[in-house]
Formats: sequence, C-alpha cells, structure tokens
Amino acid sequence: MKNTSGMTMVAKVFLAVPCYGDSNWEVFAGVSNASAVHDVDTKVKICSLLCYNFNMLWAEALNGDFDYFAMCHSDVAAENGWLDKLIYLLTSNNLDLLSAVIPIKDNRKLTSTGIIDEELQVRVLSIEDVVGLPPVFTRDNFAYGYLAVNTGLWVCDLQNKVFSGVCFETVDSILLTDEGLYKAVNIPEDWFFSYKLAKLGARVGATSAISLAHYGRGKW
Repeated sequence: MKNTSGMTMVAKVFLAVPCYGDSNWEVFAGVSNASAVHDVDTKVKICSLLCYNFNMLWAEALNGDFDYFAMCHSDVAAENGWLDKLIYLLTSNNLDLLSAVIPIKDNRKLTSTGIIDEELQVRVLSIEDVVGLPPVFTRDNFAYGYLAVNTGLWVCDLQNKVFSGVCFETVDSILLTDEGLYKAVNIPEDWFFSYKLAKLGARVGATSAISLAHYGRGKW
C-alpha cells in the first residue's frame, strides 16, 4: 500500500490463525514471517467448530481498528513476506479480497478455487487450469459465475463496509434424486462466503503468485 508520494504505508492487519489438531512448524514459521512492513496482530484460536472458529476471529477483527483482515490455516505454510505480497497484489489490482490458490490434499491435481454459479454449483479449477490463467485472476477471466476462493491463505480490505454484513456458514441439505435416492449436498463455508460477497458487489480475486505448501498426511 502506497500513498501519493509513492512511500509504502504501514497498515494495521488482523492475522487470524484458526487451529484444531496438529500443525507443522513450517506453518508457524510462515505466520511469524508473514510481513516485514505492516503492523500485524496475530491471533491463534483453537476450536473444533470450523465456522464458529472463523466467525469468532472475524468478529474480533471487525470490532477492532484494522485496515486488513488476513487468515492462514494451520495446515498452510507460505513463503516469508506472503502477507506483504498479498496486500500489494490486492491494492494494485483494485480488489476487496484476494486468496492464494491452494492445492487440495490428494493426488487429483485440483485446487480449492473454483467457479460458482447461481445454483451454487461449483466447477473446481485444476492446477493445469490455474497455470493457464494470469497470476492474479477474477470472475472476469471466466465466461460465467463467480469466483469461489479458499480461506486457507487470504486477505481483505476492511475499509469496504460490505464485509461487516457477512459471516462464515455452510449450506447443507439432503436431496432426493430422480433415481429415488437421497444425496447429501454441501457448499463449504469458503465458497459460500465468496458467493455472498460477490452478490454484494465485492471484487474477489485469486492468485497463484504465493509459494506455499498444504500439509496433511503428505505435502502438496
């Protein structure tokens, strides 16, 4: 973030780290070295209820005097300075929210970023799809729908008041198919959060420019 003189301005950032279960030391190394520029207030919260954990951190940030909200999941280890890079890319691309593209923890070579339509159907982007896109991309790079981003590593500009009107929640239902079978349906909290923001006019983006690892039983 720069002022009219071109000098970098120091922003106040709430960095949320929701946790439950084990974490890798690389994750907290990335959190500790997230920024060399900004005033970062890091809050770690442990709770097994995912959305409630997110919303407790989210509410605390909204109650404070912060310029940006950022989140790093306890299984995502990112390069040193990742927060500075995200904020720079957010502001230089005139976005309200920017999320790092993260590979899903399996061998299908898919990411946790996708395109969501009006019926809440999501087309998940593969790693190959992302390679063919600009380093920072938005819904404008696609023929339809809204960008559904992941909350594993992201930042948003809290000066946009649209953020005060949303929270994290999942959409769960059981449908009866044409074959007469019951089917469980879920829209995860991150994709539904993206959808709600897009409907409110927020400009949401994703980036492949952050070097990171997604830890589970393996490393992706």
